Amino acid sequence: DPLWADTLGPEGSSGATYIGSIAANTSAIVRGLSGGRVRCTPRA
Repeated sequence: DPLWADTLGPEGSSGATYIGSIAANTSAIVRGLSGGRVRCTPRA
């Protein structure tokens, strides 16, 4: 999954807010590092 970086995403996306983008990035990193075996659902 792509990560949100230097800008927020469009309204309605997982990166529309700062907290949402951090939560989405955390989830994507956990899935990537675990090969998809571990899921992380941060509370945004």
